[in-house]
Order: sequence, then C-alpha cells, then structure tokens
Amino acid sequence: MQRRFEELDSLRGIAAVAVIFHHYLYLLPPICDQQRLPEFELITHTPLHIFWAGREAVLFFFVLSGFVLSLPFQDRKVPYGQFIAKRICRIYIPYLAAVCLAFGARHVFARGGIPELSSWFNSTWTDPITMRAAAEHFLLIGYFNNMQFDPVLWSLVHEMRISIIFPALMLMVTRAKWQTALAAGFVISGAAHFFTGHFHAFPIPEQDYIMTLHFIIMFVVGALMARHRWLLMERYARLAKPVKVALALLASVLYTYKWSVLPDVKLLHIYYFDDLMTTAGVCIFILTGLAAPSASRMLTAKPLVFTGRISYSIYLLHAILLLTFVNVLYGVAPLWTILPMTLVSTFGLSALMYKMVEEPSINVGRKLAASLPRQNRARATVAGGPRASGTY
Repeated sequence: MQRRFEELDSLRGIAAVAVIFHHYLYLLPPICDQQRLPEFELITHTPLHIFWAGREAVLFFFVLSGFVLSLPFQDRKVPYGQFIAKRICRIYIPYLAAVCLAFGARHVFARGGIPELSSWFNSTWTDPITMRAAAEHFLLIGYFNNMQFDPVLWSLVHEMRISIIFPALMLMVTRAKWQTALAAGFVISGAAHFFTGHFHAFPIPEQDYIMTLHFIIMFVVGALMARHRWLLMERYARLAKPVKVALALLASVLYTYKWSVLPDVKLLHIYYFDDLMTTAGVCIFILTGLAAPSASRMLTAKPLVFTGRISYSIYLLHAILLLTFVNVLYGVAPLWTILPMTLVSTFGLSALMYKMVEEPSINVGRKLAASLPRQNRARATVAGGPRASGTY
C-alpha cells in the first residue's frame, strides 16, 4: 500500500503562503526596490525574511517536485509517454485556466498603473493582450514575457521544461552513485551560471533556456533525497536533540542566506551560490519535516495539509486576485483592508479551482496514461521502505 507524505504537501502549502506575502510586500516601493530603510530592516535582512521569501519558495517547489516525481522511477520503469501525459495534464490544464482568468481580469480591471505603488505593480497589467502574447502563453515552454499578466508563471516555464527531460535525469539518479549524480547536477547548474554571467552577448531567449539548466540541480537534489530518504531519516533520528535544534536554526539561515548573511558583501552573493545555500536549507527542512516526530505531527495537521493540497491553485491565482483587488479598490479603501480580503478570496477561489480544475486534470492525466501502451513491466520495490505517492 502506498503512503503519501502529507508533510510534503504541508511544506508546499507553507511555501505558497510565503509567495503570497512576498507579493503583498512587493506592492511597497521600499521593499520592491530593496531600499535599506530601518523600519524594514528586521523583516528583510534577517532570517525573518523566511516568512515572505518568494524566490526561495520557488526553489522549495523545485526540490519538492524532484522528490515526489522521482518516487515512481525508483520502484519501477515508467514509460515516458505515461509520465509526460500525467505531467502535462497536471501542470498545463490548471495553468491554462489561470492564464484565461488573468487575461480576463487584466482586460476588465486594469487601470493603467498606480503611481504610489511599486515598480513591480506598475510593470504588470500594462501591456496589451495581443494574439502573439496569447499564443506564447498557450505554448508555455517557449521564451515570452511570462510575468506581464500573472507574475508567477516564470517558474512554471522552467518546471515544465525540466519535466520533459526528467526521466533522463532519473536514469542518472537511479543508476549512478549519489556522489556522481550530485556532482553532475552541480556541473550543469554551474555551467549555466557561467554562461549567463560571462557571455552577455547571448540573446535574452537563450539566457532564459540556460537558466532552466541552472534549476536542474534542485530537481536532482530532491530526487536524491527521495532515493535515500530512509537512510537519511534513520540517521537524523540518531542525532541528539541539541543537534536537531541547531540544524533547524541552520536551515533558517541557509534558506535566507541571500538576505541574512552579510548581504552587502557582493562576493558572497552570486545568484548561483545563493540558490545552493537556499537549496541546502530546503533539504534540512524536508528531512526535519519527515523525520522529527514533533515536526511531522505539526505538518500533518488538517489545515496545513489542505493548504498544501490546494497550493498549486494558490500559487496560480493569488497574484491575479491581488492585482484585481488593488486595481479596483485602491483609493477607495486602505491597503491594509484590501490585503485581507484578497487573502480570503485567494483561499476560497483556490479551493474551488482545486475541485473543479485540478482534480479533474489529475484524473484526465491518469486515464490518458492508462490508455497508452505499457512498454515496461513494473519491477520490485526498492529495498529500504514502502513507496510514497504525490501528485504535484
């Protein structure tokens, strides 16, 4: 019988909520422009940044995707057609629903910008909806201005591209030693950083595709954690309590490394190294959530698990609703009253979208995969523990 790691659902949900708070704060010009103002210093350049760490949350999603997507490959041979059919339905159908909603909301509610708000807000919903923009959004995996109507779509472009090649990555993860697989991931990611950082003559589209290679390391790390999860959990359980507490504190610092560790020393903060530090923090969080009984009990609480289940819809919809509410109500109601209304609406509409769009898309993917010819027989379960399932 399969076991679902509900802790991972909850961690995904927590990360999605952090993205919400990230965009709420990004309405403020000082936050968006990273001005070092004393009144914001505590929440920006300390580990408290963890509560609204947007890019870091996306990296968390990538590691979790690598973990969950790798599980079937570690038990059996997964035909590529079946894998990609499920993956396309899982990502693309809800994505397309969100894009249509964003187009409609931008057409009806956009008011051409609000000078008092940030450059991030005023750079969104300002471009016209054209046939070209619609076609580029429809294709998803190509290069396009993926932040002009729903600012979160940039990560889904990379997620879908990596999903297409994920079975090839799993050949490396399952057949090579973990040291070799990890080193290969570092090399691919490091090469991407080198080319984007040193060859600025590359056109922007090529740089965007190269950035996809950078994010491969997060998927590889997640897959390796899944493959060796039982050994990691066993070793974690043997640690003394003070060591576990120290690891949790270390995870918070690593996760927010860009903001909390000498942020003004540029030599310490090239994006490649920042992302690797964040990824290390993510790994500790995942291990703690799975192996620490107290953390596991907290993460399996029903409200958190529910938030995790609808987290994809939360991620897709929250910025659309934020832009809608602010465009409609700013100047009529204070911002501090608009944001709670947006938050409640985000959870309500996300729950509805999960039931009406996400669950049907998952079922369509399963049926489509089942209709494809099975090219490989399942092999014996990997020794070391039962299988786990996931749908993200």
